[in-house]
Amino acid sequence: MSDETVSIVSIVALVFLVSSCDSVKLTPKLIEADGQTYLACSGLVWSGTEGGGLLGNGSVLKVSFTDAEGLSHKIMGIKSLKVSDIPKMEYAPMPPTSWWPDPSGKDKDGKPFEEGVPYYWDAGYSMMLKNGLWTPVKRYNTSCESIEKKAEL
Repeated sequence: MSDETVSIVSIVALVFLVSSCDSVKLTPKLIEADGQTYLACSGLVWSGTEGGGLLGNGSVLKVSFTDAEGLSHKIMGIKSLKVSDIPKMEYAPMPPTSWWPDPSGKDKDGKPFEEGVPYYWDAGYSMMLKNGLWTPVKRYNTSCESIEKKAEL
């Protein structure tokens, strides 16, 4: 075999290997597949193409991941796939407005409410005063916590 033939065979083999490899990403990830949204919460997210041969004619996408409850999912035959990071922080839900205390009032310990100090309610509600108004509080994103763990909040 000539050097030129070896080079061509090597390039074709490399293209085949690269085109057949799955993309592997660490969780947590937000997955949008054909208009449906999923959360990948543990392990790895594997995505790639299936079918279509070397030239990719008629190829479709696939993705495998594990959700917050530890259930494995493999979705195949996807036409549109986007895998992105889940924000590390999110706003905690604020309690219903009927629960909001007077900003000039006192907390449960009888102390005046302070600017910039988070106050917490049952069911994961929280808020703080900013310029005399109740505002949401940022917290670590809880999207990937299991249902049992969320029930403890």
